[in-house]
Amino acid sequence: MGLDRAALLANKKIKARLLSFEKEIDDYRDALNTEGVWLFLSTLGCWGVTNQNLQFFAFIITIILFFNRIRLKLSDMRLFIIRVKEIEELITSVLRFSDFKKERLDDLAKIKKEKLSLFTHVKAVPIYLICYVFLLLSFLNLFFDFDLLSWLVVQSYGIG
Repeated sequence: MGLDRAALLANKKIKARLLSFEKEIDDYRDALNTEGVWLFLSTLGCWGVTNQNLQFFAFIITIILFFNRIRLKLSDMRLFIIRVKEIEELITSVLRFSDFKKERLDDLAKIKKEKLSLFTHVKAVPIYLICYVFLLLSFLNLFFDFDLLSWLVVQSYGIG
């Protein structure tokens, strides 16, 4: 009976950890989208700097501030995939003699599939991705006189 009670308690704690992990993934994505808006506005501000050298530093400062703001919003700095492996090892070791082991591993597999796939990530952070691409294109324009509009016309219509 003691083993069953211990297994129930361990299962409950691991289930709570899985729910917490899933919430952290969602919170991280929400933070990326929110910070993406600020990244966009900061990038627009960089365009207002007339001196090219100062504009370069403005872009660098924008990138540093952006990544620092994201870092401050993370409760755990480790990659999600590393944390998945740790949770998997925890489930395997703590629930090794329990019927709950398969259920929790299935829960973890579901989180990996629904929350950590590339497609899901792209779908969950569109604002961030668009703003980051805008920053990249702005950077290309600054250093290489990259004319985005001309490039798009050539790519789309073969005109050039």
